[in-house]
Amino acid sequence: MKHLWLTILLDIYESLRARWFLLYTTVFGGIIVLLFVFGLTESRIMGFTGLTRLLLTYIQLCMAILPVFILISTVRSVAGDKEAGVFEYLLSLPVSLSAWYWGKMVGRFIVIFLPVFLAMAAAVGWALWRNIAVPWDLLILYTGLLIALAWCFLGIGMLISSIARSVDIAQGTAFFIWLFLLLFL
Repeated sequence: MKHLWLTILLDIYESLRARWFLLYTTVFGGIIVLLFVFGLTESRIMGFTGLTRLLLTYIQLCMAILPVFILISTVRSVAGDKEAGVFEYLLSLPVSLSAWYWGKMVGRFIVIFLPVFLAMAAAVGWALWRNIAVPWDLLILYTGLLIALAWCFLGIGMLISSIARSVDIAQGTAFFIWLFLLLFL
């Protein structure tokens, strides 16, 4: 269990140092800010008003943008380690393969889900401050949907990353899978 936690922390630290994480956090934080700036909480369309409409728009944007961030960042994980020669070195350490893979996945999930959830929490905080009704049931539902979406694409990304021989092949495959699945949106 100790190796699992160490691998989780290693992946979190590695992700926090990467430039993609800053861009990723800025994108999802910026989406919430822009939705508030455009006055989405004050408009009413088809029965959706206030924070309900903002969260609905946010979840729709997350369904389109979140998978590509997850896939592109995740496929670089194992494939990048293989290409750099780090994978064999890590596997020579006394860490089981399952602890290493699960540590990578859980660490990546924390790094991916936290900015998305914090943006939603900021929207709720803003709504509470402005005395806007907060739909707690929808907030819980949307959080569950984002968790499921993140785990699904995280699993796909790890599969691609494990099978691909290079980072370029992994990224290309991940991008085409994202485009194909975007058609079903």
